[in-house]
Amino acid sequence: MIFKNNLILYIKKMETITNPIDIIIKDKPNLRPTTIQTYERHLKQLKILFDADDFDFLKEPDIVIDKIKTTTNKDGEEIERPYLQQRNLLNAIIVVLRALNSDKSLTDIIDKYVIVRDKYNQDYKDIQKTGIISDKQKPNQTSTEEIYEMIEKMRSELLAVISKDYTKKEFALFQAYTFFNIYVRLPLRNDISGMRLIKSSDFKKLKAEDKVLQNYLVYNKSKFTFVLNDYKTFKINGEQTTPVEDKELRRILRLYISANWNKDNEFLFTSSTGKMISRNDLSKILIKYSKKYMNGQSVSTVILRKAYMDKYKPIKEEMEKDSKILGHNVSTTGMSVYVKNSE
Repeated sequence: MIFKNNLILYIKKMETITNPIDIIIKDKPNLRPTTIQTYERHLKQLKILFDADDFDFLKEPDIVIDKIKTTTNKDGEEIERPYLQQRNLLNAIIVVLRALNSDKSLTDIIDKYVIVRDKYNQDYKDIQKTGIISDKQKPNQTSTEEIYEMIEKMRSELLAVISKDYTKKEFALFQAYTFFNIYVRLPLRNDISGMRLIKSSDFKKLKAEDKVLQNYLVYNKSKFTFVLNDYKTFKINGEQTTPVEDKELRRILRLYISANWNKDNEFLFTSSTGKMISRNDLSKILIKYSKKYMNGQSVSTVILRKAYMDKYKPIKEEMEKDSKILGHNVSTTGMSVYVKNSE
């Protein structure tokens, strides 16, 4: 009997993993589409990295953990892979293996990945608590002033070609300009990538079940509201509505919608072929245009959120000062993620 059980466990470990996304969806049918896309992207990266036809290499944690520690830069030089990227790859691996682990035969393998992943998570939390810019962050640190200067350069270029009939290239610039303005004026993540555009009169007609896992920009002639039902902490916080109170952003959104060359598309932001822009596409767009208008320096959604949160820096400093006087331990960890001290 013992031999038979050991044989079953051995066979289980030798089974070929060919369709990890199907395995994940079967195990977690309620996952958000954006989450599935993220896992799919990371698993694709791993498959390319290991030059493999299937995912059996995931059953060799020591080899995998060692290999994902490094990557290559644009010059082909081997460099250390950012630990958050390593963590994201490990998350995808753990989700797949847990979906295959109904008989607990892969528990030891999974545990090896979990230990390393959890260490990266703890390292990240410890760094954020300090509120101090790390050596790795310094090259990518961008001031709020620099970001606004970049946006102004984009605006000047758009003014030179302002028209109701933009070329696809010009409209792509307008779209990127709109992205940057949203991020520096509102505390949003990359949830705007798959956002649907809908008139307020039509939005009111939607049933609750129609809104599940959907994000919207709801608008009429004078008002704009971002409605989020597909974001990281939806299960905890439920539907989130963010009215656009900034007059300049309302003006930009109004112009953007009227200039959109793809009038029939339901999505607010699309590719040149009319397809929905994914979160990965959004990141690439931000990097592309920031490099162009900031002398090669790239800007991500995280950096843009830090620029937005920079307005709270004086408040944070005042809180820390008061906590010392009062002898209290005031937690500002959430603020420290986005408000950095220069030293």
